[in-house]
Amino acid sequence: MNALQSLLAESDLEKARSKGLAYTPREIAHQPEAWFKTAERVLEEAPLAGFLRQALEPAGPVILAGAGTSYYVGTSVRNFLTASWKRTVLAVPSTEIVLAPDLCLPRDATLMISYARSGQSPEGNAALELARQVRPETAHLAVTCNHEGLLYRLAGGWPGGFPLLLPEMTNDRGLAMTSSYSSMVVATYGLAFLNEPETYLSLVEKLAVTARRILDAEADAARQIAEMPFARALYVGNRDLFGVAQEAHLKLQEMSAGRVIGKAETTLGLRHGPMASIDDQTLVVVFLSSDPYVRRYELDLLRELKNQGLGMLRVAIDEQADLEVAPLVDHLVELRLGGTPMGDLSRAPAAVIFPQLLALFRSLHEGLLPDAPSPKGVINRVVQGVRIYPYSA
Repeated sequence: MNALQSLLAESDLEKARSKGLAYTPREIAHQPEAWFKTAERVLEEAPLAGFLRQALEPAGPVILAGAGTSYYVGTSVRNFLTASWKRTVLAVPSTEIVLAPDLCLPRDATLMISYARSGQSPEGNAALELARQVRPETAHLAVTCNHEGLLYRLAGGWPGGFPLLLPEMTNDRGLAMTSSYSSMVVATYGLAFLNEPETYLSLVEKLAVTARRILDAEADAARQIAEMPFARALYVGNRDLFGVAQEAHLKLQEMSAGRVIGKAETTLGLRHGPMASIDDQTLVVVFLSSDPYVRRYELDLLRELKNQGLGMLRVAIDEQADLEVAPLVDHLVELRLGGTPMGDLSRAPAAVIFPQLLALFRSLHEGLLPDAPSPKGVINRVVQGVRIYPYSA
């Protein structure tokens, strides 16, 4: 029984709740099942293909909107959709749209996709309503996990909107979004494969197999690393893996109640100042690309970190074991057992599993409740305290 399975073995619900373990461990563990159910839901939405066909008929850009983790869904699929739809796709935080809708939303935007777990985020809902106000010709797709959320009702309440409701099991009840993040990513992959259901389901199967392996083989390593005395965590990734790095740093920071400060960077961006933050109390996690060109830069970075002795511990998350990488890191997480490469643009749901485990076990190591890791209620499952003001251009 590994470290995660031990948490899942807690059969007394009240006892699990008292430890803050009623939801988060299970929500991390059930992701492979959630992805299959999500794929089925996407393919069952018969009107979705027609809605997207009409929305994408103009040649304008697509906007991916969300706040926090929901924004990172967008940064995790932006390049995937760009490659699939052969058009400009922009990930824009809904928090910025609220502050400057005219500047953040291109006038020729043809579709805006809003992501939300609960659909109750003040900024997320305001961003959709402001977009309708300043860009009335733009179509809106809401990808959400909660049928009771306002976002779901807003998107379904007018002809230019379409609500895509994911299965109830993706509506994480723990504070930190885990299966909701990865399932919204999986749902987005489906938008590009509505006419190729077998290809889509094959991808989901590959992701699920990989995730199950990580959950089984890497939980103990994640716990051991999480219990090391690092005070900072730096996640490095490129292209859509940068979105995973963003999500990974937020999970660790949220679930440690800010006792571990997280940061996400790209390989080359790191060299322009942020590299100064790497000290002997820093955990460095690098998501390695499968693209040989990008990978050269990443390997150069790992060599430099190794040669200069930077970081308390260096971890690489790679598609497969690489003899060139192993000597440069302290731990190597292998995503792929064999077969065809998964590729950078469709790897996010599997790549985020190990960081989620790190965050879970660090939360426990800090003596916190993983389901509600903010002792003073500084952060909540649904953002509190945001007042939305009327906007006029």
